[in-house]
Amino acid sequence: MIEAGTIVGHKYRLEEPIGQGGMATIWRAVHTTLDRPVAVKFLEAVGTSAQELAKRFLNEAKLAAGLRHRHVVDILDFGVLDGGQPYMVMELLEGMSLADRYEEGPPVSDWELLEIVAMTLSGLAAVHEAGILHRDVKPENIFLVEDADGIYPKLLDFGVSKGFDMGGKLTRTGSVVGTPQYMSPEQARGKRDVDPRSDLWSVGVVLYEGFAGELPFDSENPGDVLISVATEVPQPLSALRPDLPQSVIGLVHKALSKKPEGRHDDARAMRDEVLAILERGEALSGRPDSALIRVAYNTGAGTGKLKALTASVTPPPPPGQSLPDPFVPLGAPPVPKEAVAYTGEPSGSFSVPQPEPRKARWVGPLVATLVLAAGAGAFFAFDGMRALERAGLVPGESARADSGAAGDVVPGQAVVALEPDAPDEIPIEPPPSDGVDAPPAETVDVPSPPDPPEVAEEASLGAEPEAPAIEEAAAEPAPEPRRRRRRRRR
Repeated sequence: MIEAGTIVGHKYRLEEPIGQGGMATIWRAVHTTLDRPVAVKFLEAVGTSAQELAKRFLNEAKLAAGLRHRHVVDILDFGVLDGGQPYMVMELLEGMSLADRYEEGPPVSDWELLEIVAMTLSGLAAVHEAGILHRDVKPENIFLVEDADGIYPKLLDFGVSKGFDMGGKLTRTGSVVGTPQYMSPEQARGKRDVDPRSDLWSVGVVLYEGFAGELPFDSENPGDVLISVATEVPQPLSALRPDLPQSVIGLVHKALSKKPEGRHDDARAMRDEVLAILERGEALSGRPDSALIRVAYNTGAGTGKLKALTASVTPPPPPGQSLPDPFVPLGAPPVPKEAVAYTGEPSGSFSVPQPEPRKARWVGPLVATLVLAAGAGAFFAFDGMRALERAGLVPGESARADSGAAGDVVPGQAVVALEPDAPDEIPIEPPPSDGVDAPPAETVDVPSPPDPPEVAEEASLGAEPEAPAIEEAAAEPAPEPRRRRRRRRR
């Protein structure tokens, strides 16, 4: 009996059931040592095939436990109860499945559906590279987890998965296992040559159902569904959704090709086509105003992350026309200059070209400024001022002398002051020409001041003169002024 409080594997304490299916039951549990919440899935197999199903369940759980990817649920542990019932311990996810989202809302837009499928294909590619065929890809097994980065899917339920060899063939005889509405034609027929392209058919059914709101093949009788899947062609998606771009319709019908060779080569190739549609910004409901989708994918742990970048969206081309050049498909990005370059040597050696060092942009202007400053200093040091005078760019020596005669004091130049009694204007004759004598000099009578008294009376020094003496001195006639000869300047 499985009940709350049961310790599974000596370290997982069951709390409550959180899921029930036709072949399995899922319980919420807690790791007793780490106090970490986990999910424990028990296989509910009965009848003659129970032992074979239990063996296959454990083998595929072992394969899935070695897989680490952002878009694939982590398998942490597996084992068998004392009563022989196998179990699988997985990470506990918070959110809802894509099927629950269809039922409870909010509605899934066309753009969001393509984003979810692109990330699911990224995880599915990692599953296939690990040698696992899922065989039950459907909305119930695409779990939508929400965190700080947004909503992203996790691929669940490896209970009916199957291993295949390097040639793409199943390791055991094929059998009809899975959900009939999402089975590929070769899976519905129980063929042995089922390869990873069978899971791509299931992804095509998920897209068809998400866009059209109905399944391409459906019936109340599972047997009728299997016959329709194996023999009939689905109704064209364009008849149900004529507003969808032709690229989206072509993507879905390529995945629903009856023959595996008509589908995409692998999950990664199908994912690249989905991303190319998103990057071109096709006219889809829910398309953001500006977005570019990039998926970093690798086989290592923690890869497959989807990242949205703000950028201009290329408008869709008119009907009947292709995208303008240059257009580089997302699957073939341009190789950067820093990439490893092949040398062509037979030994297969590679050389990594070193990127050129970046030069500082301020070095050139700084050097030019220093050169100009040094040139200007040398120019003024070696007779640069006289060169400017000869070019007429600055006043010459004569102009500076005139400026000093007008009353301005010029450093380094003597100031000549005229006597106060000299005439204001003195005509200046032009210089004599060659061979002609200068005109005779003319004299100008300039009155000279009276001579001072030769002897001053000692008694009168420092005393004020009496009034009569002043009157007598005033009455006496002034001596006749002397005349001084002054040569006029030429």
